[in-house]
Amino acid sequence: MLAGGYFGGWLTLPAAADLPLTDQALRAAGGAFGPGVVIVLPASACPLAETALVTGYLASQSAGQCGPCRSGLPALADALGLLAFGWAGDDGLYWTQQLLGLVSGRGACHLPDGTAGLARSALTTFADEVRRHLQNGPCDRIHRPPVVPVPSGAPA
Repeated sequence: MLAGGYFGGWLTLPAAADLPLTDQALRAAGGAFGPGVVIVLPASACPLAETALVTGYLASQSAGQCGPCRSGLPALADALGLLAFGWAGDDGLYWTQQLLGLVSGRGACHLPDGTAGLARSALTTFADEVRRHLQNGPCDRIHRPPVVPVPSGAPA
């Protein structure tokens, strides 16, 4: 479940099932209330693919004012894309985690922080899924239409 939209966080449905829909409760669980967006993924969706698509869109929205947006977000989107849709290799997760540290807290605005927070949340919440993708390559669920809406014209 994505709680808080693009700058929110992923929560497992069992963990989120009894949470009150308040900002305080969602933040304590790793999400956010933010704009009030809550999206529940069906079991047929790949949460890594969903996160990679949103991260790619957010990277494309940069004003290009600082290094984290100009270089870091596209690199993070590429790394997540490899984790979700390709073969990230043995160092794929390590590189993605390094990029999170290089992007977070260093931008001129909150775009890098929000994007990194969403990506970090996916890597933590879906750690088993990340391991399966690293060991076996992309899952078959990457071929289904996305569930999380991304504006048209966004990179796929």
